[in-house]
Amino acid sequence: MGRKIHIEENEKGNEIPPFPVDSQMPCTWKEYVNNVLLDSGYVSRAAILGNDGKSWATSTGFYVSPAELREIIPAFVDSTKIRNDGIYLNNKRYTCTRMDSTIMVGREIATGFGCVVFKCKTCLIVGVYEDGAHPGGCYNMISKIGDYLKDQGY
Repeated sequence: MGRKIHIEENEKGNEIPPFPVDSQMPCTWKEYVNNVLLDSGYVSRAAILGNDGKSWATSTGFYVSPAELREIIPAFVDSTKIRNDGIYLNNKRYTCTRMDSTIMVGREIATGFGCVVFKCKTCLIVGVYEDGAHPGGCYNMISKIGDYLKDQGY
């Protein structure tokens, strides 16, 4: 199923950073996407995108257009449009099933695949689950990475 990922607290109650046990802390955003999110086995496609609209890193073949991003970012303040029209990522529509000021979750009706978008201070963490990946696993990975990056000032 991929590499073992730390996603819990140690015996002192401190959160263990969410990175693979058998590697060093990721140094680049591309390593976060490939070595942490995709290698977990819970996320099929992923991206880290700046709140300014710039792509920091994406998985191969996954593209979130500037137009799609322009619809997502303001939805964390007013979710009316996203709830009515859906979340668009990589030209696919996901029905918004959950939304708050930090996280949005969507599901593609025809396939059952879904997406999770987490808003940090300076970026968005986007994950899509497909082909047997578990929705809860994707949600947990994206939210753990998002929480960790927010704690780091991102």
